[in-house]
Amino acid sequence: MPHALDYDTLPPHSRLRREFADGVLTIIAAAEEPGPLVRRTALHRSAVAAAILFLMTLLVGLAVFGAVFQAHRRLMSQATLLALGTAALVFCVALFALIWRLQYLRRLDAAARALRQNTVLAASAGRLLIQTSGPFGSASYDLRNQADRPTVRALRLGRCGSDRLVDCLEILLSDGTRIHILPGRDSAELRWVAAAIARALGNPEKTPDPLK
Repeated sequence: MPHALDYDTLPPHSRLRREFADGVLTIIAAAEEPGPLVRRTALHRSAVAAAILFLMTLLVGLAVFGAVFQAHRRLMSQATLLALGTAALVFCVALFALIWRLQYLRRLDAAARALRQNTVLAASAGRLLIQTSGPFGSASYDLRNQADRPTVRALRLGRCGSDRLVDCLEILLSDGTRIHILPGRDSAELRWVAAAIARALGNPEKTPDPLK
């Protein structure tokens, strides 16, 4: 009889479904829209990216117009300098806000696309089944702890997509193969899934440093 897990409560706002029956942990990640955790992460990362782009743009602007300004500075009145300084400040704030917004929308679109991926995981002692389909393609894996098969060596955070804008759970196999699942999920959800899978596999030593 399936029952909800009574340990390791999922992070707030998580919509992952999980149950445990007959020694098998099942985790279902259905398609969904970006939630508060994903949006907040996108906002924070966008700010960092926007700051870098803004500084690069500012340096180019100073290189182009800095010499001209210095050459004419002595000919300008205090009122003119104050007006130019105010205009430059307003321009810089507006430019940063624009870059930040564009970066945020780009990351949010990437997360929305990634979260349309449907994934089902079934983990038990020595075995991990994965079924996934969606924008990142369809795949099926049956990973068993057998001598003639690649086994799960580590579970850790990774980046998915050609532009690597969204987080995912990376499963590293003993033969070097890397399997990326649950794209677009918040890092707190990915950490919970990694810990739950390691526990269900019955071999926690495979993840001495689960996520890095």
